[in-house]
Amino acid sequence: PGSFRSPGIVFVFSRHRTSPFEHFLYEMSQGAVHQNRGAGEVVQIHFGGVVGFGLKSVDLGGQSFHWSFEGIGRAMLQSVADQQRAARIWNLRDDLYDAHTFGGRLALYQREKPKEKLEEKPWMPAAYIEFSRGRFQNYETAVGRNVAAQKCLSDPRSCLAAPLPQSDYIITKPWRTYIEGRIFLKNVFVGFDVNNGNGRDDVRFLAGLYIDFNRFFSLK
Repeated sequence: PGSFRSPGIVFVFSRHRTSPFEHFLYEMSQGAVHQNRGAGEVVQIHFGGVVGFGLKSVDLGGQSFHWSFEGIGRAMLQSVADQQRAARIWNLRDDLYDAHTFGGRLALYQREKPKEKLEEKPWMPAAYIEFSRGRFQNYETAVGRNVAAQKCLSDPRSCLAAPLPQSDYIITKPWRTYIEGRIFLKNVFVGFDVNNGNGRDDVRFLAGLYIDFNRFFSLK
C-alpha cells in the first residue's frame, strides 16, 4: 500500500504577530484526493501543531527574516482503497489508516518591513526542514500465530469470505523516520517528503498552493 505523504495540494498557515524571540505558530495542512501507486484514489488529511523559539530578526532590503527552532506533532488520516484493504487480511474492516509523528523543525520566516512605525506586519513562512519519528498504520506487518493464519497471509484472497480474528496474528507497526522540506514563494510552494524505515522507502517531490488562513480573520 502507498505510504502517507503530503500530496502538496493545499497548505494553511496561521501567521504570528508576536516577537521573533518567542512565538507560537499553529499549522494545519490538508491533502486532497491523489493517486496512490496502483492502489486507487484515496483521500488524505494531515493536521498538527508547532511551537517554537525564534531568533532575532535580520533586515535585508524591504524584508525582515528570522530563524526559528520548533517542535512539531502531526497526525495523518487516509482512506483505504479496496486493493489495500484486501492485502491486510488481518483487519478487513479497517477503512481509515492513521499515523502520527513527533520531531523538530528548523524554519525561516519573513515579513515586509512596516512603512509606518505603528504598522505591524505578520510573519509568514519562507522555508523549513523537518525531521520526525512516528508509526504509520499502512506499514503494518503481520505474522501468523498458526498454520491457518500463515496460509491467509500467503494467499489473502482465500480468506476474504471467512477471515480469521486479529488474535491469530502478531501485528507490528515499526517506527519510521519522516523528513519534510518546503520553500514558499508567494502563494505557491515546492518541497519534498521522505518516509524511511523497515520495508520500502518512499520519496516524493511536490509543488502546490497554500492559503493564508488569517486572510479571513483579523489579528489583534
